[in-house]
Amino acid sequence: MVLDGTPFRDTYKQVGALIEENKFKAPETINHRHEGSIAIR
Repeated sequence: MVLDGTPFRDTYKQVGALIEENKFKAPETINHRHEGSIAIR
């Protein structure tokens, strides 16, 4: 969501609500590029 332009704070709240409602589905692929992310080895 953040990569699509949604502010982080809004994304955080939306994902939190989806998790509480048991409706969150994690993405199939991970495309993190920042230092310390699980995608950088």
